[in-house]
Amino acid sequence: AAQEIASDLNSGRYIPPALRAAAAANGGVLPGGMPERRRLEGFSIRVTNLPENTREDDLKEIFRRFGTVIRIYPAKDKRTNLNRGFAYISYATQEEAAGAIYSANGMRYDHLILKVDWAQPSNT
Repeated sequence: AAQEIASDLNSGRYIPPALRAAAAANGGVLPGGMPERRRLEGFSIRVTNLPENTREDDLKEIFRRFGTVIRIYPAKDKRTNLNRGFAYISYATQEEAAGAIYSANGMRYDHLILKVDWAQPSNT
C-alpha cells in the first residue's frame, strides 16, 4: 500500500497529506471505501467529434440512458468557453461504461458522428 501511494507521489499527482496517512493505514484505500484511483476516475470514456455548441446537459441527456453517470467533463476553450470537441464521462460500473461505448460509438449527434472509447489515464 505504501508503495502504491509512493508511486502516485512520484507520478506528480497531488495527494493531500491527510489522505496519504489514511490510505496507508487502510492498505491503499481512502476513506469512503473505494481504492483511491477508482474513486477519483470512475470508469471513464472519452467522447470525441463533438460540435462546439455542445453543453453538459446535452451530454447528460445522451449518456444517462446507458447507466449511472458520475461525472461529465466537457473540455472547453478558456477564452471562448466553447467545447473543444471532446468530453469525458464517468460511469459507476465498468459494464455501464462498456455499454455506452458499444452503443454510442458511431452515433449521429447534430451533424457529426461521435467516436467513443475508453479514456486513457493521464501521465501527469
